[in-house]
Amino acid sequence: MSVLTAARHICAASLSAIALSAAPVAAQASGEVRLSGAAGTAAVATVEAEAKRQGMTDVAATTAQSFRLTEAGRAVAAIVTGKATMPHARYAGCFVAIVRDANVRVIPTIGYGEYEAETCVGPASVGLLSARDPVRFGIVFDASSPNAEVQEPVVVNWDRTTNALAIDDARSTAASRAGATTIAAMRRAVR
Repeated sequence: MSVLTAARHICAASLSAIALSAAPVAAQASGEVRLSGAAGTAAVATVEAEAKRQGMTDVAATTAQSFRLTEAGRAVAAIVTGKATMPHARYAGCFVAIVRDANVRVIPTIGYGEYEAETCVGPASVGLLSARDPVRFGIVFDASSPNAEVQEPVVVNWDRTTNALAIDDARSTAASRAGATTIAAMRRAVR
């Protein structure tokens, strides 16, 4: 084998080794989700349309608490929060939604189900509690009841595989019992 041929084999082997060693690093980095800037107008419009399709009225996304989600620097979805009147609900409610590609999931929160005795004033803050699967969001809602105004922490799980979105009742209760009214306090309460 000539020196030139040997050098080509060494270079080719080195390039293959570099490519193989880079692959696991890229896979590791791609697992974490980050909040990255405001949710786009198309995502907000998609959520508002889906909420109306589900029978919600007076739908209004809270753009200051709606965010683009990125993974390894690439936009993968958006989380959108807002207010609406839920069908068959006694009080004005809040919602949270995930938009990924053409898939949207909207779920009611304050003013509905476990939180039906409260009126939604609006989403106050959104943050990540867990950036890996299952992705967990902490959302603090301003709410009121006939007797008091409160900040209600709600933990929501997002399954990136199925795009399912659900309230985590156990973690939400733990955060509420701990008196968590900030994302940082929610992180401590639901570890």
